[in-house]
Parts: sequence; structure tokens; C-alpha cells
Amino acid sequence: MPVRKGNTTWCVGVSRTSRHRGCVAGRARRSFPDLDKVDRSALTQPDQLIIKSIGCDLRPPGETIFGTCSHGKIGEIFMGKLMRAVAAAATGLAIVAVIPAASSATADKGGKSTSVTVRVEGESGTIFEHIIQTTGHDVTTVAGGTHHCDGTNNGANPRRGATPTSALDDASKAAGFTWDATYSTSFDDFLVTRVGGDAQTATQFWGILVNGALTPVGGCQVVLHRGDEVLFAFDAFAKNQVLSLRGPGTVHAGRTATYVVTDRSTGARVAGASVNGTVTDASGTAKLTFPVPAQVTVKADKANAIRSNAVTTKVVR
Repeated sequence: MPVRKGNTTWCVGVSRTSRHRGCVAGRARRSFPDLDKVDRSALTQPDQLIIKSIGCDLRPPGETIFGTCSHGKIGEIFMGKLMRAVAAAATGLAIVAVIPAASSATADKGGKSTSVTVRVEGESGTIFEHIIQTTGHDVTTVAGGTHHCDGTNNGANPRRGATPTSALDDASKAAGFTWDATYSTSFDDFLVTRVGGDAQTATQFWGILVNGALTPVGGCQVVLHRGDEVLFAFDAFAKNQVLSLRGPGTVHAGRTATYVVTDRSTGARVAGASVNGTVTDASGTAKLTFPVPAQVTVKADKANAIRSNAVTTKVVR
């Protein structure tokens, strides 16, 4: 459903694969799959447009500019001082934000800051999961030394940009976790060996996925685009599914909240996954009930699969 706000049209409840003629007459737009958040940095203009979220859960000041909007409520764009906010973890329902014509979505170049979701799934838990601003830059690790990491590594791309490994580096600095990587002169790239306390073994290695697919090259050779989902996963090559979770942003206490687990790589629904202890049925669905008002974080896990993104559900009276 397209909704006009000033010079911007918001498309609410539109899947990331859908097309809607009402969205700025077909102008470029950016989708945020499996999120009930709008990444405000993606809408930031040189004149510092902001979003004032109506009915949205704004977070404390931090690295990014976005909020959690329940019931598909629309933010009002207005002029003013640039606000920065951080959301907890990915929520469920898709919202598609349309970028005004003056800043239609293009590949970010050079040192331009790019907004992406970075998630790091360790051996037994999630190490990091947030939307961050990142750029391609020189990266320094203990084992690998200092080298450029901007998409031009090994001649992979003609222009510089943000990369998965530069995003991991920026995430580590923002959140205070450590990581390490060796450096291959043959590939002109880093090979991640440890994130947090989870180090590779002789048979278990760190893998990099972008938008649910393993990267065919190293993390400094992939140029990211605004809205991309970057995932670093421990023992990724031994997993046969990449779990994705969607669910409600808001639910009333005592009422049933329905969560759906799919394979991010194929879109197929996943049976037998544990969603906060409740196992999904043949349709990939799990129904949870929360007795009292609270804000809960829900994730899905399954043997031989990479655990899902988080869904934050606000339980109200």
C-alpha cells in the first residue's frame, strides 16, 4: 500500500520481490527484507532529512538512524537536526522505503558511508546484530597486518566501496568485540580466523554470506550496497540451511504471536526449528504466548543450520 508523505512515498506491507506502481512512479526504492524497521540513514539527504517516527519505538543515541515501527505505522519526514538511533535486533514484517529522487539508490562509491545489516553468529550464540554505517578502508589484524579492504582487492571491482570485512571491522569497533584474520597475498584478501572467542579449527571455518548466499570470493572483494545483509557464521560450510525469522513487532499479553521460519537461501519454510523453545510445524510456523507486558527477543535455531536473525516483539497490555 503506497502512502505519500511529503516528497516521499512509503510502501507498506510490500514484499521485497514485489513491484508497486504507486511508489514514486517507479523511481528507485530500497527494500529491507524481513525487517519491521526503516533504515533512516538510507533516506538521509545532504539537507539532513529526518524521520519522526509516529508510534515507533525509538532507541538511545548510537550509530544508525532507524526505529521499530509497529502495526506498519509510517514515519513523518521533516527538516531539522540529524537524529541518530539504534534498534535492538531485526523484527519481522517487511517495510519498503522509497528513496527520494534526489538520492535514488545506487552503488556506493569510494569512501561514501553505506548502511548495511551486520550479523555475526558464533558457535553457541549471536555475537553482533545491528545495522551499521561502514566504508571500505584499510583493515589491521594481529595475524594479517594492515591492508586495503575496499572491493578493489585482487582487481575484483573497478571502484572502491564498503565490503563485508570492512563492515565486520567497523562493527567490532562499535561494539567492542575482537576478531582476527590472516592475509593471503595470492588473493589479496583477509581470511577470518576468529570472531570474539570463537576461533576456527581444523574442520570448522568462518564463512561470509551476503543476502543469504555464501560469497564466492573473500570479504574484501565484494562491494556492498545500501540495505545488504552481511552475515559472518562460524562453521558455515557445514550448515545446510540459513534460517530467517519473521514475526510481529507488537502483540497483546496472553494473545498468540505467530512466527515463521524460512531458509534465507531458498525461501522454503523450515520445519523442526526451535523458536525460543517452540518447534516449528510442517509450515515453518511456531506460535508463542507471552503472559505479561515486556519486550522480548526471539530467534530460531536448528541443528546443522545457521541460526536466524532476531525478531524483537513488544508485548503490550
